[in-house]
Amino acid sequence: MGYLIKNMTVDDLDFAAKCTAGEGWITETMEDFENFLAFDPSGCFIAEHNNKQAGICIATSYGENGFIGELIVSPGHRGNGIGTALICEAIDYLKENGALSIYLDGDLPAVPMYEKLGFKKICKSLRFTGRVTGRPHINIQTVTEKDLAEIFKLDVALFGAERTYFLERKFKNHPTLCKVVRVDNKIKGYLFAKNNSSVISVGPWVVLDRKINPISMIEVLAYELGNVNFRIGVLESNSVAAKLLRSLEKMNEGDYSIRMVLGENSLLGMNESIYGLGSPAKG
Repeated sequence: MGYLIKNMTVDDLDFAAKCTAGEGWITETMEDFENFLAFDPSGCFIAEHNNKQAGICIATSYGENGFIGELIVSPGHRGNGIGTALICEAIDYLKENGALSIYLDGDLPAVPMYEKLGFKKICKSLRFTGRVTGRPHINIQTVTEKDLAEIFKLDVALFGAERTYFLERKFKNHPTLCKVVRVDNKIKGYLFAKNNSSVISVGPWVVLDRKINPISMIEVLAYELGNVNFRIGVLESNSVAAKLLRSLEKMNEGDYSIRMVLGENSLLGMNESIYGLGSPAKG
């Protein structure tokens, strides 16, 4: 066998970031792994093969729901069963912590492996990258600390699980990239984003009032930041959001993954008010 699965430590963060960079995952950065490790080190796994760092996997527990992500095996160590061992470790961990349904976004080549483990396809997880013409909108403001409690309460209801920790970290690290819309003094939309140097990663992006143009929130960011590229993920099950993003002239639809679930509940994040899901594991 020659491999060992153990919990990640701060000494493994550089390796984890190099793994995602090597795969071209521009939105998965050192900041994300620091957040994962601070949230739950017991759900952060690293594989060693012949005493060398060989792979990573993150399991995020939301009680009855869990999410598996960042599953990468270094090219020189593939074909040794390490990927399967990592995901099985993550599954066992989430089940031990009460998960009845476990989700992941599977890259197409890996989908057969996930299906063998019992995962079922839900829908495509779409990715869009491009630019939006910037415009100011006086009804869209930067989120303040006073807004957070109301936003977190809304997000739990819409998303279907508690991910306050990750949204709070995103607000702390990128406060000017978090926007809110109020109507009659009630929050009717919010957007959290982060700067990944080459792209602004958007999500969650939520609009509760159909009178609000969802793109206006992106337009404000574009107005404030200048000519930047945005990256937005949305589940294809939200046909309104997918159609909206596909209608934008400068927004390009890229490769997609497959949202999959192990368990009975397939509704996590499946809300028509969520235009940009963000990562289920980190907002």
